[in-house]
Amino acid sequence: MPSAMLPLVRAIVGDIVRLARELVDRQQRLQNLMVDRPERDASDPYVDELQQVGEQLERDERQLGEYVKELQDLGVELK
Repeated sequence: MPSAMLPLVRAIVGDIVRLARELVDRQQRLQNLMVDRPERDASDPYVDELQQVGEQLERDERQLGEYVKELQDLGVELK
């Protein structure tokens, strides 16, 4: 890998690390919230918020995949 690519690779890896940590944290918080909840119920005042959090997790997971693809396109394998 040419040394000129190192700053870009470093930036992408930094984004991956940051986003992966955020994803783990949010997934844990969401799981904690869901433990004592009954099945999704329209009368639950937090159902919309929980759905939004789930959708954001999905978007962030896709973003993480895009970062990994960027590295692959540069010829870098993430381990």
